[in-house]
This record gives sequence, structure tokens and C-alpha cells, in this order.
Amino acid sequence: MPPKFLLQWKGGVNIVNDDEIQDYLLRLRDYGQFEKVRGDIDIPGLNSKMQELSAIVGLKNLEKVDFILSNRQKNVQRYLQFFKQLEHDGFVKTMLVDKEVICPYLYFPIILNDDATRFVEYMQENNIAVRRYYTANHRFNLLQNKYRPPGSFIY
Repeated sequence: MPPKFLLQWKGGVNIVNDDEIQDYLLRLRDYGQFEKVRGDIDIPGLNSKMQELSAIVGLKNLEKVDFILSNRQKNVQRYLQFFKQLEHDGFVKTMLVDKEVICPYLYFPIILNDDATRFVEYMQENNIAVRRYYTANHRFNLLQNKYRPPGSFIY
């Protein structure tokens, strides 16, 4: 299964329940245009409209979204169970998601509290693919202590 829960080749989907945000997003994807007769703009935007074939793939996959999300939720429960003791023993931290949030779990990140070398070797010895996908942005030297007071965020 691809990491994105709603695959449509190229492009993306914004799902909102606010008309003002919807209007803003529609303008952003069409060069910032708020009216089509003169093509006037009031915000900078891009040509981000999806081509038709990608839209067809996205619409077909939309029919399966409940199935995809429920399977991801089952996998997340398995992962949480697997990492429960390791988290209790202080070796890893798992992602915290507020109970009010519906999370599609594009990924299931863990934070290792120790050097990752032993963990990576163990996973590779057991034919489990593992890698650092992204370095957390707040850990970059460029961003250290620039935008938030140290310790003001959870990681």
C-alpha cells in the first residue's frame, strides 16, 4: 500500500469543511485568481490543477477510502502493541495523536532514545526495511533556537 492514503498519481487532495478555506485553496491552485473574466488575482498562486487521468484514479480510490483507513488503523494497533514494552522501558517513543484527530498514519514514526545503529542492524538482519525517512526539521542546525524557545515543543 502506498504511504498516501488517497493515491491519484500526481496531484493531491484537500478535504475541508470550511467554505472560506475551500475558496482560498481553489484560488491558490489557479494562479490566485478570484474571478475568471479578467483573471484578476489577490494572492500569489500556482497552476496546481490536476490533470484528468490523475483525477479519475483519485476518484476510483476515493471509493475505497474507508477500507484503506480502517486497515491502516488495524496496522497502527499492531505497531502500538509491538512497541508498547519498548516504549515502557524507555527505548523508543511513538507518535502521539490527539483522540479528537483522525490521523491517516501516512507513516508510523518512532523516535529511538539511543543510538540507532543496533536497532537498524537488528531490523536488517531480520529482513525488515528501515531507514531514516526525514530528519526532524527542528533538529537542523539552521533552525536551532530560532523560531521557538528551547523545550517549547514536544518531539
